[in-house]
Amino acid sequence: MEIVYRPMIFDEVQANLPEITRGRMSGVSAWDDVLLVGRGFLTIWREVGEISDLWVDDYYRNRGIGTRIICELAKIAQQHRLLIIEIGVKDDNHGARRLYERLGFVAYRQIDNAPQPITYLRCETKNLLNP
Repeated sequence: MEIVYRPMIFDEVQANLPEITRGRMSGVSAWDDVLLVGRGFLTIWREVGEISDLWVDDYYRNRGIGTRIICELAKIAQQHRLLIIEIGVKDDNHGARRLYERLGFVAYRQIDNAPQPITYLRCETKNLLNP
């Protein structure tokens, strides 16, 4: 099995998150032949890139796909000269949090007044280019 990673075209991004304006958001998708098995988005917020809606199909988890999507998004962040990338994770999503921390993300902010508590983690973009 060979997973193919490619940037998402604007129509795919728009279909997933229509409220985001052109130019501030990029996406990367992972495909096993014609089956979408993972994807993630990067939104540019001034000097920081935010990874959101990172998803890998249950069957394809623990195969490095999430890591590769994050690294591909970091390449996009680097092209935009973003030095920091952040990502939010629900406090009960232990597997995702382990992945982010293994890649070098460090918790810096907690949001407790959301329906579910969320921790935001940050990492220098350069550290994600060659994990």
